[in-house]
Amino acid sequence: MNVNIVKLNYLFHKKNIAKKNIKTIVLIHGLFGNLSNLGILATKLAIYYQIVQLDLRNHGKSPHTNSMHYLEMSQDILVLLDQLTINKFIVIGHSIGGKVAMFLCQLAPNRIIKAIILDIAPVNYVTYNINPVFIAINDVIKIGATTRHQANQIMQKNIQDKQIILFLLKSFYQGRWLFNIKVIKEYYSILSNWHNYFPWTGKILFIKGELSTYINKHYYTDIFQNFPKAQIIKVLQVGHWLHHEKPDIVLNIINDFLKN
Repeated sequence: MNVNIVKLNYLFHKKNIAKKNIKTIVLIHGLFGNLSNLGILATKLAIYYQIVQLDLRNHGKSPHTNSMHYLEMSQDILVLLDQLTINKFIVIGHSIGGKVAMFLCQLAPNRIIKAIILDIAPVNYVTYNINPVFIAINDVIKIGATTRHQANQIMQKNIQDKQIILFLLKSFYQGRWLFNIKVIKEYYSILSNWHNYFPWTGKILFIKGELSTYINKHYYTDIFQNFPKAQIIKVLQVGHWLHHEKPDIVLNIINDFLKN
């Protein structure tokens, strides 16, 4: 597979690592997101770590491309880190960003210090041709909404969960979607899929939302097959956006894992 690397948009919260043994954390957002989505975690973690926040290809201010394979997205990140002279790093990914993080563990196993996966598993998720999110996003484009208020009203016809709408609206700017909806829709089944390669025996933590269906007990076998040393922790009374719903609890879990 030929990989065309794109230059990712990013924020680098740099520290003077010459004087201290400061590690770097790379934060990877989920589908339809951007680098601000893990901003609460970035702000808190930046006290003790260097932080790299980035927009995946076809998201945020990063370039739009015609393809979105996990290999490509992972290589984009590794090239960025090479440019920042970051060799070893901790990676934290949410949702699809979690799958990118898991792919990085397999692609560059010796560069990952630890990995933290927020509410996603290394499994094939069932997809549907008619997805209400895609319909809602396309309706905003067709009707020609110019404000977030207008887009909000349009999307409510197809999306019942207000939290999903608010999440999507973070990528609606000056009357247009920042993400590449055409390519995301084309690659949605590929992104929902997962191929087992070889087990990564590093330290990895899966944090699941109690009310979310993205990690259930049926997926534990897949998790341990891919990551034999995995830990799984459940956050009570939260869904898929657990880091927004209970950021302090999630941060405490992350900090405990990174310290040990």
